Amino acid sequence: PSLCYQSGTITSSFGQGAVYSLTFTTSNGDESAFSGNESATGNPLQGEITVLSSHRPPYCVGDLQSIDLTRQ
Repeated sequence: PSLCYQSGTITSSFGQGAVYSLTFTTSNGDESAFSGNESATGNPLQGEITVLSSHRPPYCVGDLQSIDLTRQ
């Protein structure tokens, strides 16, 4: 796991069919974006997440990682 990703709150979202784009603010105030698709079962969403802005050292900005997001 990356030190750049924490829990967060979705601040905006867009979905069309099985394609999703989310932006969210993490628990430490960083802004990140997710882009991905539903899995074959619809849960989780599978895609990539990138840090848009960071309160951590600059190495987090632009950090890109594959991730699965589970709807709750």
